Amino acid sequence: MEGEGRPSNLAEEIGKKRGFDSLAQEAFLNLARTYSVLSREWAVFFREYGLTEQQYNVLRIVQGAGRTGIHCEPIVRGMMTIDPDVTRLVDRLVKQGLVQRQRCERDRRVVLVTLTDEGKALLKKLRRPVLALHEKQLGHLGERKLATISALLFEARHADYED
Repeated sequence: MEGEGRPSNLAEEIGKKRGFDSLAQEAFLNLARTYSVLSREWAVFFREYGLTEQQYNVLRIVQGAGRTGIHCEPIVRGMMTIDPDVTRLVDRLVKQGLVQRQRCERDRRVVLVTLTDEGKALLKKLRRPVLALHEKQLGHLGERKLATISALLFEARHADYED
């Protein structure tokens, strides 16, 4: 019966009376709505650890660079959500004692970011809970659907637009 249970599509979920102008518009809005719903849970999760999603992302990128460290430009390229002010994110992580800045020995003009022991410990502590939240949010879709979603989203990001 209408009005009971889970909505069957985006239009019903948001109370839209008329259809969307195009399937592309509906798909985009579905993607935006899904990101908003899922990221709210991530914001609450990371707040418990004194982090934002973006700060966690920076920590993971710095971790991936290993002991040698990484400078800010590759961090920007590796971010899941684009944030041009990576310097500010790194500043906050330095204040929290999770990363440190060091001058490169070969080129003193280059400043590298590395994890502190506290940063390494926090990432180790977060590993399982982060994976569990990913599974909670999307695991019910199964491997085949998840692979399809990932492939389609990658394709959408890398479309060749005609001018």
